[in-house]
Amino acid sequence: MNDKRLLILNMLDEGKISSQEALELLEAIKDDKDNKDLNNETKQDSYQEDTTEKNTEEREDTSNSFVKKSAQAVGNILGKLNVFMDNFQDKLAEEFENVEENFIEESDDESPILNESYTIDEIIDNKKDFVINNPYGPINLYGHDEDNILINIDLAYKKSYENKVKDFYSYKNTNNSFDLSFKNNISSNHKNFKINLDIRIPKNLINSLFVKSLNDDIKIHNINSNELEVENINALIDISNISSHKIDIKLLNSSYKQSKTATNDLAIKALNTNLELDELKSVNTKITNPNGSVDISSINSMTKTLSISGFNSMVKISNMDQSRPIIFENKSINSHSKIGPNLNIIKNFDRDNSDILILNIKANNGKIVIC
Repeated sequence: MNDKRLLILNMLDEGKISSQEALELLEAIKDDKDNKDLNNETKQDSYQEDTTEKNTEEREDTSNSFVKKSAQAVGNILGKLNVFMDNFQDKLAEEFENVEENFIEESDDESPILNESYTIDEIIDNKKDFVINNPYGPINLYGHDEDNILINIDLAYKKSYENKVKDFYSYKNTNNSFDLSFKNNISSNHKNFKINLDIRIPKNLINSLFVKSLNDDIKIHNINSNELEVENINALIDISNISSHKIDIKLLNSSYKQSKTATNDLAIKALNTNLELDELKSVNTKITNPNGSVDISSINSMTKTLSISGFNSMVKISNMDQSRPIIFENKSINSHSKIGPNLNIIKNFDRDNSDILILNIKANNGKIVIC
């Protein structure tokens, strides 16, 4: 893609211009040499070299039509993405009020950082909904075989904040839920105030688990639950040894690693994120990740449908079972695809065949590798 088109698409991605304005700009540079070669493979299959004026006009019309469809597709994708990201960031803003402003705040206090630890020991005897919300530091959450909740809070703060750390967290433990949250009006600057949160919860007594952090890592290991939901920005999310009926992940400018995880429904909505999934074991999987990458090391036989969509994205799926029938639907625009020649791609959809994998990929202006 030439520099002019890339600049236009980046401006569209950043919301500086509308999809209609992007379309007009793309049309304005349609005579550029690189723009004429937008889809070399399609042109080679559809046209032979012809010096007549009529065929020249036909090629220009086809190029214009392709540009319009490409810009419209980009506009539709980014429009839907912007709605999601606006809602996502608004929701985070409500939960972490003033975090962004406090993040640049500096303290004149040069006193050494003080450290205090707190431990909460709660016994539970039935399945609960767990809500863990920490805008001040990393969250390490592990499931154990006990029937109690062990929470260690390692609090670091400068001496000038000593009066503010009293009752800096709260938790509610009812018959149906356990909610742990931290005040968000102290200081999000880690030079002044930071919480390292380490939690042990009964791995088999979890109905739903909701974990949220900001600018810090989240690790969740050894959990069995009905639902798992994670939200984060600018950090690493690492989930391992998870069994859940439903997993919902929302990420921005992050990295995501998933291993030894089985679920019926996996939904990942991300932007500018690197996704690494080790042996995908999800009956139905839907991934959206513009300007990011999706790397799946292998696909388990329990996976029936996999849908991936993005823009300027890299999609790689390795170690595919060559004997498994695959319905492959590639609806990408201006993408480069490399599909293993030994894969069993079929055209006839037999719904009675339980072995079929339905693979749907949209990676506009991206790259797809399946082997």
